[in-house]
Amino acid sequence: MKLLKEGQIVKFHTPMEDEDPNQLYVVKEVKGIGEDARIDILALDTGLTFPPIDTVLISDLVVV
Repeated sequence: MKLLKEGQIVKFHTPMEDEDPNQLYVVKEVKGIGEDARIDILALDTGLTFPPIDTVLISDLVVV
């Protein structure tokens, strides 16, 4: 089981074909416990004033 905390820098371990494999995200909120936990992430260095917050499974992420 992965232990992620708010403020950690993460990335997807297997990004989609159209996604940047080097894109980094910051963990905003951890929702739940275990492998089914959901994580709110915020993309870094997007150039947007208010980058979107995405909710993903904890099992899709690795700590950088």
